[in-house]
Amino acid sequence: MLVSSQLTVSSISRDAWVEIDLAKIESNIKTIRSWLADSTALMAVVKADGYGHGAVDVARSAVAAGAEWLGVATVDEGLELRKADPSTPILILGPAPERAVKYCIEADLGLTVTNIFDLAQTDAAANQLKRNAQIHLKIDTGMHRIGASIDQVTQLIDSIGTHKNLRLMSVFSHLAKADEHDFTKKQDDALRGSLEKVAKNFPSLLVSNGGSVMTHLASGDAARLHPFTHHDMVRVGLTMYGLASRTVSDVVSPVMSVRGRINQIRDIAPGESIGYNLTWTADSDARIGSIPIGYADGVDRGLSNRMQGILHGKMIPQAGTISMDQMLFDITSVPEAKLGDTITLIGNDGDNTIHLADWANMLDTITYELACRMRVRLPRICTRGETIQV
Repeated sequence: MLVSSQLTVSSISRDAWVEIDLAKIESNIKTIRSWLADSTALMAVVKADGYGHGAVDVARSAVAAGAEWLGVATVDEGLELRKADPSTPILILGPAPERAVKYCIEADLGLTVTNIFDLAQTDAAANQLKRNAQIHLKIDTGMHRIGASIDQVTQLIDSIGTHKNLRLMSVFSHLAKADEHDFTKKQDDALRGSLEKVAKNFPSLLVSNGGSVMTHLASGDAARLHPFTHHDMVRVGLTMYGLASRTVSDVVSPVMSVRGRINQIRDIAPGESIGYNLTWTADSDARIGSIPIGYADGVDRGLSNRMQGILHGKMIPQAGTISMDQMLFDITSVPEAKLGDTITLIGNDGDNTIHLADWANMLDTITYELACRMRVRLPRICTRGETIQV
């Protein structure tokens, strides 16, 4: 077993944990690669600590399986990865604060720029360090979040060319509705129109014209559904983690499981209520088991009295209000249950499986928001398909 941070289930200080199956990361990456031409590069997006899965472990597995680039959201995330991986190209997908640009240049991190100010501060830092800075120009093709306007692209590229220490590495944009064809096509058309102007003004710049500057747009959904968006590279996040939309969920596997061990069992008489505000009342004799995991660990309080767990392969209902550090289950239907037995909150046990999407549907949110919450307190155990013995 490959164990993250030298932790094992028998040595952690809490009887609750997240399991990350790195073999599934590798399998998902290989599936995604099968959608792409050999010449199309793949960026594994590992921001937010790998969507709560552990950035360093996920990045190593993704690169081993065929990812050529890594993507992050912040400077700190990029610096952490660079310590673990001295050679794989890493792109910070949003603009870096001026005070942090020099650290990015020293660590050979790719910098996203969207305007003349970004260029000026990056050039100043590069000149001070007497180092080249890797520039990635992001343009807005319709999402209207961050990015240069299309009519500024050639001006910005021209400006990059006047600075000897700036190296343009890519031109890219971001899809707003990757699982929907029409708006995705509109964004792709906007990007291609901009690139045509770039090719006209700088004929040997782009990879498509024999140059070195890549273009990229596609996410995981677009990589499968819309091959016209592939360009020189695709960027995959949720698809790699098996947190994909319904359009690709049939071909990738969820990577994360969440489990806890029973630390208290008590018998409840008919009419007795349990937990904060006494929101669950026994209709008949009941047996209640507690596990040490709660909303401070990422299990949303809105799931109270709605979610289920799996114990000895059987589905069991969660009971009562989820607390900060504890939650309760009605284990009456599993008479053999004892202290120390494992309840699965996310993942599979026997013939039953609970998906993070089940929680997301109940909470009217998205799976990757919930996955990111799991990074706060729960120990993370990395496996390669093994069953952890507890």
